[in-house]
Amino acid sequence: MVSCAWVLPVKRLNLLLGSLAAFSQQMPENKILEWHHFWGSAALKALQAEAERLSASAPRLRVVWHCNVENVVIREAYLSNYFHVFINVSHSEGLPVSFMEAFSAGIPVLATDVGGNGELVKGNAGALLPQNFTQEDFNTALWQLLQTDAAARGSARACYETHFSAADNYAAFYRDFIA
Repeated sequence: MVSCAWVLPVKRLNLLLGSLAAFSQQMPENKILEWHHFWGSAALKALQAEAERLSASAPRLRVVWHCNVENVVIREAYLSNYFHVFINVSHSEGLPVSFMEAFSAGIPVLATDVGGNGELVKGNAGALLPQNFTQEDFNTALWQLLQTDAAARGSARACYETHFSAADNYAAFYRDFIA
C-alpha cells in the first residue's frame, strides 16, 4: 500500500492507519501488509507514535515513513516498487494530482468518494469508498483490488494514458488552441 499526503486532519491518516491495522488482522499469518507513506507535517510524530502503539495489536502491519521528499523521488519509488494500491481516505479533496501520479505507475486507487475523486477513479482503475466508510466497506474494496491486481494495475495505467498523459494532453491543447 502507498499514500502521499500532508499529515493533516482532513487527510484522516489516523483513520487509514486504523483501517489498515484492522485489515491486516484478517491476513494469513505468513503475510505482511506494508504501508508506505510519503510526506508529513508537524503532526507526523503523533501519527508515528500511534503506529508504534498499534504495532503490538497489529503485528502483520509494517509502516514505512518516507516523509518529505522531492516529487521525483516519489515517482521513482512508484516505478521501482510494486505497490498494489494507492490509498486516500480524505474527507475533502479537489482533483488530486497524487492519483494521476499513481495511475501513471499503474497503481490503482482506493479513495473516499469526495470532491473530484469520483472524476478520477473510474471503472477498474480503483474503487471508491463512502466518505464515512465502515471497516467492512474498506476491507471489501481493498480485497477486491488485491484479488484483481493485474487487471486493476492495467486499468490504472490505461486510465492515465487515456485521460492524464501530459504528452497527449499538451499536444491536444496545442491543436485546439491554434485551430
